[in-house]
Amino acid sequence: MHFLFPIFVIIIVLLDFAKGKAISTEAKEAKNDWTAMCKANITVKEYEKLFPKHADKYLFASWTYCGGISNQMWRFVSLYGIGKRYGRKPIYTEKQNCRESPGDHPNEGACEMVELFPVFASQIKYINPTEVQNDYFFIKKFSPDCCSYVDPEKFGISKINETYLEIESNYLQSYKFFENRRTEIRQIFQIGHELCKTVDQFKKELFRDDQSHKFCVHIRRGDFISLGLETKKDFTEKGIEFGFHSLKKTFNNTPISVVLMGKEKDFLKDLTINQKLFSKVYLPKSMPRANDFAFATTACDSLLITAQSSTYAWWIAYLMPDNSTIFYNSKFDKAVPHTRDNFLPEWVPIELVNGNIMVSNGQQPKPSHTQFPPQEEKHNHNDLNCAGSLCQDVGLMGLVIVILPLFLCLIILKRTIKKRILSRVRRDRNGPGIPGHPSWICNDVLMNILPFFERVELGHKLALISYRFDVLVDVHFDGKSELTIWRPIVIHNDNVTAVPELAVIIAGFNSVPFPLPNHSLPNKIRFKNLQIHYIDHSVIAFLRSNKHIWDRMGTKLELYFGKNNTQPIWGVFVREIWPIFAQNIRHLRFANANYLDNLRRRISPTILTDLNQLNSIGSGDLLPDVTYDFDGSNVISAGQALSKWLHTPSTNGKAKRLRCHLKPPNVEWINNFKEKFLNATTSVHYKIQFSVHAPPTPIVPFELTNEQTMEKLTLKKASEKWSERWKMKRCQIGETAAIQRKDKNLNNVNIFLNGVGCIRPLSPPPAEQEEAGQSSEKGASSDNE
Repeated sequence: MHFLFPIFVIIIVLLDFAKGKAISTEAKEAKNDWTAMCKANITVKEYEKLFPKHADKYLFASWTYCGGISNQMWRFVSLYGIGKRYGRKPIYTEKQNCRESPGDHPNEGACEMVELFPVFASQIKYINPTEVQNDYFFIKKFSPDCCSYVDPEKFGISKINETYLEIESNYLQSYKFFENRRTEIRQIFQIGHELCKTVDQFKKELFRDDQSHKFCVHIRRGDFISLGLETKKDFTEKGIEFGFHSLKKTFNNTPISVVLMGKEKDFLKDLTINQKLFSKVYLPKSMPRANDFAFATTACDSLLITAQSSTYAWWIAYLMPDNSTIFYNSKFDKAVPHTRDNFLPEWVPIELVNGNIMVSNGQQPKPSHTQFPPQEEKHNHNDLNCAGSLCQDVGLMGLVIVILPLFLCLIILKRTIKKRILSRVRRDRNGPGIPGHPSWICNDVLMNILPFFERVELGHKLALISYRFDVLVDVHFDGKSELTIWRPIVIHNDNVTAVPELAVIIAGFNSVPFPLPNHSLPNKIRFKNLQIHYIDHSVIAFLRSNKHIWDRMGTKLELYFGKNNTQPIWGVFVREIWPIFAQNIRHLRFANANYLDNLRRRISPTILTDLNQLNSIGSGDLLPDVTYDFDGSNVISAGQALSKWLHTPSTNGKAKRLRCHLKPPNVEWINNFKEKFLNATTSVHYKIQFSVHAPPTPIVPFELTNEQTMEKLTLKKASEKWSERWKMKRCQIGETAAIQRKDKNLNNVNIFLNGVGCIRPLSPPPAEQEEAGQSSEKGASSDNE
């Protein structure tokens, strides 16, 4: 076995080197291929490099309405182009968060921008206007209308030194604000990888093996009809025929197909098209706007814009592959806010004159230089380039001669390790010893044998080596022991691929990302520290599928929303998260009275006493109001609710525990507890641990007795080491074990929400609906965010 160790090291190094060289040229070209959409995936780091480096100055616009996706795209890239010129980064104010509202178009959802441009959506920066008043400059009437260009230097922006610059404008719909930055714009608005895969599959199903030139026609009517800007039937029919003849002059040997795009399918079906001209006529099915956008920008080779005021069609044309031929309706009248100045000079302006389509002002369409070679030749050309790069770096024949024998050694090594592992498992299962407790290979031994692997990576390698690795897992879970995950598990959005809907698990100190499992985990797993920083539909599905884990041993739930303590956050928490854990919460921890007030208002005023399994609370600086003598259910404040829970006997017979922070002005609170205890007529057991810093008067330990309830109340230091920590205990006289030790076997779930992604409708299982009961129903009905 020892002689294989150096061979194994050489194999890993050479394989990584050869693999890297083989794909380096191809990957590098794909990474930098911004001539079309869905050709490369941009990372957050690459996205950040587009903006001015080390810039501490910002630019934002004053606008009120979000508008549709295309309006938002115009606004951002115009700010980007202006800011790039003057070393300023584009930002928005908190009131301009368009993700919370569908905007002016009812068919656009809040998740649409996230699905279409995930990196862009995740990197938008927001500011609070009140925080910038002392370092702020405002330019009036920068661009009062929607679509005209104004030279920013006219306002002397280069001489403005304030950190925050606001310009009075609305949509900023002129490409001249970001002229000659088309490659950068494609990187900013790079379509999400998952959406690209979905659309690519749809294109394969629609086009199959059709290699013809795709001439797309976009129409828009709907809300444009009342404005007189809608697509006209006669222009569309004549424009399609004109486009065919123009394209045929350039691609005379290439068949041309027409693809009809738009929401109004009935209008498209009524169009009269000479099908003898085209190879095929496609009418794609109705899809979400994000899918339509991704489809058009990646499937179309040329485009006809029939509604000249459609910013949606404009952006499709702008993001289509380089040298695509674009025709647009150039009939501009008083009703049309755009002019020819809003369209790129290489696009072809056409209009309907006396029933015939003509190029405006006698211009001729510029021929496209895009070539359509046979598919086989294209693949052969790429393969030749890849082989050439290998020959330059390593030498193809030499690489094969070296790798082949080493590959055989790898097979021998794999079989040897697999044989030893399986034989060890069989011996432990069938031989003498305690069933379910085999003698495993020590971690230190494995790390010494394979020191060049990290711990997590080594475990992954061993799992891949043995196709029977599941035997090892079965041996563990067949025993009586449980698996406790001790290291912190953090659920948050993935900042590497910037897909908000993809939550990842980061295990341990090495921050190794793993995708959330899409199935339920074994019942014997317990989470020592599960931190939820981000919620979307995938996180909710993960929590629901593992409800058996939270219910089996109980849950310690900690809430801290920080500066995100807002109504939308609370709405999602109450509707989606609370019902999952409410059935078996043993410990509840929050920072202050605001959290308990929200829980009581949104779920139930008696939420603490409704949680039958709740034995422990960490209330931060919220203290129980013991001066309140509750004789009914009229509990008003959070402190009164906490006091009522503390003085209500536990249904499971366990003593209740409270941990809080006592501020110096509230030292009289201790005397109120004494009075409450001495006047008590019913017995209740509890333990309160509190901390107090620099009290104005010294705290004196005591021990009181109540002859009527046969109880004692004691106050003493929690530890001689910590002078500011105290504990107050109420129990039966002479009872030494009345206060149980805290349960250390709970699942610890910490909800530190930093953001909420797209929440798709998820119908809870019937069992969960029954278990949640009235608590979850009240929460859902009382929250309308």
